[in-house]
Amino acid sequence: MTAFNRSDHQILQALQANAHRSDAALGDQIGLSESAVRRHRHRLEADGFVQGYVALVDQRRLGYRETVFVTVMLEAQAKGDVFENEVRTMPEVMACYAVAGEEDYLLRVVARDVGHFDRVLRRVSRMPAVRHVHSHVVLHEIFSKLVLPSTVGD
Repeated sequence: MTAFNRSDHQILQALQANAHRSDAALGDQIGLSESAVRRHRHRLEADGFVQGYVALVDQRRLGYRETVFVTVMLEAQAKGDVFENEVRTMPEVMACYAVAGEEDYLLRVVARDVGHFDRVLRRVSRMPAVRHVHSHVVLHEIFSKLVLPSTVGD
């Protein structure tokens, strides 16, 4: 892996704001040539700084009106792999985090409506070794950041 420099940082910040822009447009923005941006971008991808590119889609416009955070406590930590593998197959589970504290996992779940969420919750509750499940229904999102904070000069 090559050293991470200021140009790499600027390219990552710009890509997080809009990954759709061309290398030429990125170069104009940060003061590098198109070919220099392309070299930096390829290296950032190869070194794993950029894991992929996605389009941000409005979940409500696709009919997923509910967002629910679900905490899960297992009977035994040894069953964590089984739980993780099964929850990974559920399309409604957008994120799964192993957490410290009373609960073992935190899930971010999307659902079309309360009935749909109820079916998801029942499936999670019936997974092997699940002791307790607790839900936090989101009333409305205040904000959600996708761009990581700056690391250069801190």
